[in-house]
Amino acid sequence: MKWGLWSTTASSNSATPPDGWPEGQLPSTVNDCAREMMAQIRTGINNIQFIDLGVTPTETGNTTFTMAGNQMQWFAYGNRVQANVGGTLYYGTVISSSYTSNTGVTLRFDAGNAPLTNSLSAVAVGFPSSVNGALPESVYRQKNMLMNPVMDLWERGSGPYGLSGGAILQYTADRWLVTGSLTSGASLNVSRFERSANASNVPTVAQVGQLLTSALGISVSAAFTTVNTGSYLMLEQRIEGFNYRQHAQKPMAMSMWVNSNHTGTYCIAFRNAGFDHACVQQFSISSVSTWEKKTFSIPKPPSSGTWDYSTGIGLVVDIVLVAGSTFQGGAGNWTATNIVATSSQTNFMASAGNVFACTALKLEEGTQCNPLEPIDYWMEKERCARYGRSIPVGTYSLATGFQSNGVALNLYLNPPLRAGSASLTWAATSQYTIQTTNGGTYSVSAVGVGGSGGNGIGNMTINFNAVGNPIAVGGVYNIIFNSPIFMDTEL
Repeated sequence: MKWGLWSTTASSNSATPPDGWPEGQLPSTVNDCAREMMAQIRTGINNIQFIDLGVTPTETGNTTFTMAGNQMQWFAYGNRVQANVGGTLYYGTVISSSYTSNTGVTLRFDAGNAPLTNSLSAVAVGFPSSVNGALPESVYRQKNMLMNPVMDLWERGSGPYGLSGGAILQYTADRWLVTGSLTSGASLNVSRFERSANASNVPTVAQVGQLLTSALGISVSAAFTTVNTGSYLMLEQRIEGFNYRQHAQKPMAMSMWVNSNHTGTYCIAFRNAGFDHACVQQFSISSVSTWEKKTFSIPKPPSSGTWDYSTGIGLVVDIVLVAGSTFQGGAGNWTATNIVATSSQTNFMASAGNVFACTALKLEEGTQCNPLEPIDYWMEKERCARYGRSIPVGTYSLATGFQSNGVALNLYLNPPLRAGSASLTWAATSQYTIQTTNGGTYSVSAVGVGGSGGNGIGNMTINFNAVGNPIAVGGVYNIIFNSPIFMDTEL
């Protein structure tokens, strides 16, 4: 008897010898039972990567089969399967499984072929499994679709960012956008919550499994008590199509840690580039000012609708704090609507002093929420730099005079910025100075983008206009930065 059919209850292993050890068996059968057990153990060891549970599969299509009983624990999404078809072994991955009266499984085979026939005689499931966290940590490293998930990077500054009623569109922590529409008079602050200031600003090592130093915090300064139909407030990340497309049309799982002094029902939403398809999930904050882990299972997104798989928006992830009825709908499935919440969504802005914080966010392919993988700080910083980076304080040489009052500073960017035109944010022009090679200086009257090139923006020119007309065309100058300039190509 295959060892997958052995029972975990000792007394149940009483099948007719040599497949079992029944009470009162004949002495002559003892050797046969022992030898059969030894043979099955050795057979299992010879193929230790796969376990044959002894359940007979029935082929229902070139890539599908069914089994009696509920086998979902073993045939979960992403698990590996070995199929024996007429004595030939084929290998594939579970891409869909479900249980009603029996368990139905769909495979994607490695060779791209669809080899199942009615000669399918056995299936074995790969070990270890994603169920119950048996996968080695190295398997799920670098799976997170979200950038800056532990809120370590604040290239624009750590805040506070004071945001007031009306249209809100403000990037804060790298890649994290606060967007909303509130009535006049409402206001909030967004800032970096740091462990160094207070250990309770982040979850503990015992909770997350690693030391975190930062969270993103939102606090209400002036309340917004009446939620109009078109009102909303969300913390959002827009995932580029290049990064999303490898996960497109596959189920996803998300986890995050949240903390708020305002309990209630909140929502998280997933939307496409055209904002014509959305999937909403609810979560509750039940304990005041306590870090809580929230997990979500997101069905595979549809192929219909407007999706971008290149340099545009591939997927939008929204953590919803306020949502009027215009943006409300059902939860759990993808619908052809632009919704972000249900009618149960709480109004986080209801009272001044309300605080919401989050960190340790992970969005991954599959149906299992795996632990948050450790973040390489400098690699994460480089990933985020594609969407925005600062030119820090310093002296930059080899700027070229291109007209009597203009100097062009050409920057070579590695990694390149995302394709498209970058916008610049700078301080007062008094913070920048044109310097000649002999030490003379000229004041700056204006700053602007001069040009860019390459696949993505691998180089960029910033023009600095001088007060008066002292610039020699073709001359070489330095530009002194007393304040940084931020280059932005966010989605």
